[in-house]
Amino acid sequence: MTRSATAWVVQECETALEDRRSAHNALERQRREHLNARFQELARTLPSLQSVRRPSKSMIVSKSLDYVMQSNTRESRYVSEILDLRRRNEQLRQQAALLHSYKYPTSSSPPSSSSSSSLSLQVQEQQQHLNLSQTTMPDPFTLTPAMILSKIHQQQQEDRRGHRRS
Repeated sequence: MTRSATAWVVQECETALEDRRSAHNALERQRREHLNARFQELARTLPSLQSVRRPSKSMIVSKSLDYVMQSNTRESRYVSEILDLRRRNEQLRQQAALLHSYKYPTSSSPPSSSSSSSLSLQVQEQQQHLNLSQTTMPDPFTLTPAMILSKIHQQQQEDRRGHRRS
C-alpha cells in the first residue's frame, strides 16, 4: 500500500469515527434536552415550585419526594376515614333496621310486659351508664340501640294510651 492510499484509509477511518461521535453527541444532547424538559414539566406541576423561576434538578427531585410522601400520608388518612365512615354507616343502618322493626313489628301483638320491663331495665342501665338526664336530648349520632329501643317503647306506650282514650 502506498503512502497516499494509507493516508486515505486513515482519513476515512477518522471521518467515520467523527461521524459516529457526532451521531452519538446528537443523541446524547437530545436525551439531555428531553430529560431537562421533563424536569421542568415536573417542576410546573408541583405546587411548592410554582413561584420558583428556574429550580435546580436537585430541588425538583426533593420537592417531588416531599409531595409524594404528603400525598401518601393524605391517602392513608382518607382510606382510614372512609373505613370509619363505612363502619358508622353500617351502625346507622343497623339502628335504622332496628327502629323499623320496632315501629312496624311483624306480629300485631304488643310487646309482653316482661319484655317491656326488661327493655326498660336495659334502657335505665344504659342511661345510668351514660349519665344521661331526662331533660338532655342526646346527639342523634351517639344514640345507642338501647336508647333507640327506649324511645320506641315510649312511643308505643303513648300510642296505646292515645288509642284507649279515643
